[in-house]
Formats: sequence, structure tokens, C-alpha cells
Amino acid sequence: MQEPEEFDVDTARLAMPLLKEVLQRRTHVKKNLGKTYLLRGTLVAALKLPQIQDQLQSKSRPRRERGLEAFQSVWNTLSPETRQLVLDQMGWYEPEKLSWDDPRSNRRPTLTELSTEPGEKKSKSD
Repeated sequence: MQEPEEFDVDTARLAMPLLKEVLQRRTHVKKNLGKTYLLRGTLVAALKLPQIQDQLQSKSRPRRERGLEAFQSVWNTLSPETRQLVLDQMGWYEPEKLSWDDPRSNRRPTLTELSTEPGEKKSKSD
């Protein structure tokens, strides 16, 4: 699995909306006065992900670096399953775990490869 120090500002910026989406899909059951309610997760707000995303998108380099540190500290607290969901949605893969016949190269994907949609094909002129 990817270690947090391998994130840079650009990959953290790319992972942030995917992480927010994964955490917003979580629900939990709450009982109040005998009624059962299904509530959406509130981890996005509790972890202050919108503020971290604002920092990552800042024009100020020190503020982006603070955002990266905050993202990495949140990333370290996530379960391995949540991390893997986000990495899978990013299109991130571990080169060491690929089969020999896999057409992908023996390196991690670049940011441009990550930012294209998984089903989208690049033209030969790129």
C-alpha cells in the first residue's frame, strides 16, 4: 500500500474529492425515541476536509504545504480499506503487484495518467 510520504500537493489535491466522496457515502443508524434513523456520515466535516482542500488549492506555497501536512495526518488515521478505495478510484496501482503480462509499465502512474478518466483513451498525438 502507498505510504503517505509519497503524496505531493498535486496528488493530495486529486485524492481529496475522492476521499470526501468515500466518506460521505458512509451511513450509520441512530435511534431516537424508539425510531430508527439512517444518517449520512459526518466525517467530512469532522475531519475538516473542506478546509484542507482549500489549503491544498491555495496560491500560497506555505499554505499548500500546511494543507499537505494536514492531508497526510488525516490519511494516516484512515483504515486500510478506506485508503484502498480512494487509491482505486484515483487509478493508483502498485507496480510490484502487477502480473508480468499487464500492459501498464513497471512504475507508478504519473499525475497526468491519474487525472484522465479510467475509460478515457488518449490520442496518439498527445
